[in-house]
Amino acid sequence: MFCTECGKKIDDDSVFCVHCGAAVNHDPKDAKEQAGSSTGATPSNAAAPDAHDVGGALPDSALMPQTPDPRTLRPDATAAMPASQPASQVTMSAPGVDQAAPGGKNPYKIVAIVAGIVVVVLLIVCGVIFALNAGAFGGGQPAETSTAQQPSTTASSSSSSSTASASTVQEVAIPNVVGLSQSDALDMLSREGFATSSITEEHSVSTPEGFVISQSPNGGQMGDPGTVRVSLVVSSGPQETVTETEYTVVSQAMTWSEANAYCASQGGTLACITSQAEYDKVLAVAEQSGLHVLWLGGQRSGSSFSWVSGEPFSYSSWAPGEPNNDGGSENYLALYNVNGVWGWYDAPNDLSATYPAHTMGFVMEREVQRTR
Repeated sequence: MFCTECGKKIDDDSVFCVHCGAAVNHDPKDAKEQAGSSTGATPSNAAAPDAHDVGGALPDSALMPQTPDPRTLRPDATAAMPASQPASQVTMSAPGVDQAAPGGKNPYKIVAIVAGIVVVVLLIVCGVIFALNAGAFGGGQPAETSTAQQPSTTASSSSSSSTASASTVQEVAIPNVVGLSQSDALDMLSREGFATSSITEEHSVSTPEGFVISQSPNGGQMGDPGTVRVSLVVSSGPQETVTETEYTVVSQAMTWSEANAYCASQGGTLACITSQAEYDKVLAVAEQSGLHVLWLGGQRSGSSFSWVSGEPFSYSSWAPGEPNNDGGSENYLALYNVNGVWGWYDAPNDLSATYPAHTMGFVMEREVQRTR
């Protein structure tokens, strides 16, 4: 017998066509109808059936199918399977038709879409990395190179600016003003555009007072008037030595005679006051000492007092009622602080029995040499 689908010869007892896998129909009537349906016409060697021959059997030649058009897709057919596997579990697709995945979706299409997305993402990432390394955001050079070259560019600009500035500096000779008066020296420096940084004074025997002893920088050197400052040393004349009287309080409890001897050993005397100016100086050191009884350099000579220095006793500042020579032995001059008021008193040689030692002392007068 022949397969009604592909037209190839198969065994009479076959259930499926071994060539195309189509199910074999053993009913001649159905085969005849299928053959006529597939060809669309009645075979030329078969007579048209009439009403009396509808149920009659057809010859085997009537079951011969027409060769199907290869351009026409065939419906899915159940493939012949081994006896161990049911035929209903496997289907065969007609040639040229994709096998659909469960649920109607093709898994190959899904995999292809996912793979395409992954490839696009990788291409984008690679493009970004390449752009960064190629300096797409740094004007055609890598960012590191631009950063590294920036200090060099800045240094070059600074060097160019410094060179340009240096080329425009106008240096002139600094005037020599040594030996000129201070006013003349300042005028000359000003005319040349130079200013002074400092003016100091020094004693000088060879340079008259008010004249320049030295300068820095020295005259004749080249300098920029806009930046160079000249310092001057001006003579204050020869050093002068003067003799001044110095008054010092010695905080020691002694008799008048002991205090006078101590002052002589120090090159001085007990204080001898001949004017208000000298007395003011004595009062100043007395206040600072914190003592209350201080010996001075006066002593009784007959009915009056005299200074141990030999100076005339022409100035005095006796307290009221003094000197009174109480007891007939008050022959020495002392400076007392009574209720915050200083005054002169005549007193005996030794006051240790009358006043505590920590309140007693004496004023020493010496001549000292000072320079100015």
